[in-house]
Amino acid sequence: MVVLCALTVVGCATTSQSTGGVVRVYDEPIVTTEPATEPSLAEDPAGFTEDPVFADNPGLLDDTIDGDLGAESTSDHRQALDQAIAWAREGVEHDRAGNPQAALAALEDARIALIEADLPESMQEAGLGVLDCVLGDDIGGVDLEALVAELERDLTPVAPELEQRRYVEKEARRILAQFGASSPSDAYMETFIDQVENYIDYYQGRHREFFERSFVRKYKYWPVIRSIFEAKGIPIEQGYMALVESGFNPRARSHANALGLWQFIPATGKRYGLRQRADFYDVTRATEAASEYLLDLIGIFGSRSFLLA
Repeated sequence: MVVLCALTVVGCATTSQSTGGVVRVYDEPIVTTEPATEPSLAEDPAGFTEDPVFADNPGLLDDTIDGDLGAESTSDHRQALDQAIAWAREGVEHDRAGNPQAALAALEDARIALIEADLPESMQEAGLGVLDCVLGDDIGGVDLEALVAELERDLTPVAPELEQRRYVEKEARRILAQFGASSPSDAYMETFIDQVENYIDYYQGRHREFFERSFVRKYKYWPVIRSIFEAKGIPIEQGYMALVESGFNPRARSHANALGLWQFIPATGKRYGLRQRADFYDVTRATEAASEYLLDLIGIFGSRSFLLA
């Protein structure tokens, strides 16, 4: 077992101070000598403070450790520390297995065990963080206090509006990572989430009917889109371009004469094999052309992340 620290027992002695003055025995006053001065604490060359009481009685320190606090107390502290480490490992394992309630319970048990371990005050201030470096190579690198805060946040009931915002942020970060984009700053993410929520309101409000029709059509054509995009190595989330372009309507035609599911204009469509009007309206052929077009754009700009624009 990795040992976090050795428990240090410090013995303390209370020095007594005699009081000078007059002490009466029967009726005869007896004047005592000058008041005794309080013994000072001397420092040894190593910088440790030595109590004169222990200096004059070398065996007393051992008696204090073995008697007042004792080997049994030290053993209890070590057991509590080992238990804290074990529970912390269990908490991380539960979290990785997708059991947040069990993870939080185990980590809180680890916190209680740390209190019972009676660590030095400087270590107590770190909380569970004092265990971060002793969890073992297979679990190392975990910030336990941050993990507890995240679990508490996720398990705390929230208002529907806040729950939606958290979901949007989680999905946004997942998609950004999938497309190879760097993680944005917190301020940028807040602005981005605001924009996403505006579009949610847009499609749930006056354009709700359009969205509902589009979403129903999506289920008819999504298997074709998924099959082609996965074969080309394009993130499937890019398939939702068809919602914005045409509402998943393969017969759509714009005022600019853009045609089909992906709204190719005739000149661009011809470059990717769409020769006849029927080719533009054919979901499989149009999606093949769209995937090739996206791959060419990735080759030009050097990254998939630009597709998010």
